[in-house]
Amino acid sequence: MAAVFAAGVVIAGCGSSSDSGSTDGSDVNAQIATAEGWDTITPEATGELDSVTWGLPYGEPSTLDYVQAASYSENTVLSSVCEGLLRTAPDLSVEPSLAEKVEHPDSTTYVYELRKGVEFSDGSPMTADDVVFSLERNLDPSSGSFWTSWYENVDDITAKGDSTVEVTLKQPDVMFNQFMGTAAGTVVEKDYFEKNADDFGSSKGGVMCTGPFVLSDWTPGESITVERNDNYWDTENPAQTKEIKFEFVTDSSALSAALESGEIDGAYDAPSSLESSDAGTLYNGRSTQFVAESFSTRPGPVQDVRIREALSLVLDRAAIAEKIFNESAIGFFSYYTPATWGYARDTFREQVEQLPAPNTIDLEKAKSLVDDYAADEGQPRELELELNADDPAQRQLGTYIESQAEQAGLEVKVVALPANQSIAVAFDPELKKEYDIISGTGYIDVADPMVWAIWGLTPGGIFNDNEYENPKVTKLTEQARQTEDEEKRADLLGQIQDIAYGQDHASIFIANLSERLYLGKRVTGVPASMPGYIYYPWSRDLGAAGG
Repeated sequence: MAAVFAAGVVIAGCGSSSDSGSTDGSDVNAQIATAEGWDTITPEATGELDSVTWGLPYGEPSTLDYVQAASYSENTVLSSVCEGLLRTAPDLSVEPSLAEKVEHPDSTTYVYELRKGVEFSDGSPMTADDVVFSLERNLDPSSGSFWTSWYENVDDITAKGDSTVEVTLKQPDVMFNQFMGTAAGTVVEKDYFEKNADDFGSSKGGVMCTGPFVLSDWTPGESITVERNDNYWDTENPAQTKEIKFEFVTDSSALSAALESGEIDGAYDAPSSLESSDAGTLYNGRSTQFVAESFSTRPGPVQDVRIREALSLVLDRAAIAEKIFNESAIGFFSYYTPATWGYARDTFREQVEQLPAPNTIDLEKAKSLVDDYAADEGQPRELELELNADDPAQRQLGTYIESQAEQAGLEVKVVALPANQSIAVAFDPELKKEYDIISGTGYIDVADPMVWAIWGLTPGGIFNDNEYENPKVTKLTEQARQTEDEEKRADLLGQIQDIAYGQDHASIFIANLSERLYLGKRVTGVPASMPGYIYYPWSRDLGAAGG
């Protein structure tokens, strides 16, 4: 607790002076340069290993059913045993996987030529019918698919022979094919699913896919073990490790100790306290992850744009990135972070250069906004800020926000919940309403800022926590989603950014996090990027380090 309090005081000191709010392009570009220098891959493995123990800091997966795989733990394990039509490469581009070729003959048609000779881990051949069945599950409301946003424009999914699948859209949608490189494009064995429908994806029912590993044991509350799939279709790239045991370790101190002792060989999203040492190496990987404060629909001060803007104005984002996240982040005002610039990079760079510098704060303006609100509505009541108690960086951030908000005349109370409860809040609209502000980390699934415009800014968006609705933003988003010209799409997205965050302060983006990958001294070979590992067969390349 002393460390948390000290961090808050130091950072608050960094933000004690007022700035005019003008931009500082050099500071923005320095942050961008840092992010562009983050790793995408680790040194290639030099040999095989019999077994590896891997840590899951977000705890036990809630399911391995791909339609509901919506978070870190689920997809870390799922990407070891299942694959999709496409996949996200370590550099965050989308590349072939079970579909060796994609054709796009017109704006509403995608044709997937399936790779021949692919078998499921039980030896059954993968067919076009399996693919159609797997994709169509996302259209079935009873499946509870997390990915329905990316299927809403699908009109028809049809097998054209044994090795071709055609998807027809109701209208152009530039996002559909990109999401075939995520869990939304996963292929499972139809017969296996139908025989295990009630328990599919659970510790009892398991899964049947084509990945480099096969699920061999799931002991609830303890661990999941996968074994090398000797039926794996990619014979040129077999798994380098015979067995991987995933352990659920949400306590950051316990995970740090296990990694440093070698009890656990590696972990993605490693604790912020870890650094490279003789015991292992910490990689800062390219990442679309972000830290943000979102607002709920709870009646009260945060429903007023003046209060939301005031909260944004008191935060020194560059100092937060440096001191709280131990230089494993960059301060940023927007979710248009460098890793999301999968196209039109120069255009996106120019857009973010026009935003306030990450170290820009303005306490005087923040106080004025709060005073204006008080004159109209009365002194704002205490704001409740929910965060993950198992994440030391989040606790420190909460302390800092409390301190800074107080200087602007706002009282903020931090409510710290265990990791599993905090994740539940992030996905449950009713639970969110119990708080004013939800603090947390998230990620954008593909290298396109469009993702957050759809999920976070349009009516009904799964992460539109405060039910934000601006007709102009909605119209621009719909237009951008149908625009295949990448420069034009980037321009439309820039307009969305200016309105939703520059004017409406729909949420507060604070920092772009690197992917903190820690590898013990005996392992290497895996991607360092995010989502480059959760939608890529990362564990396939995990092997021995050294001679």
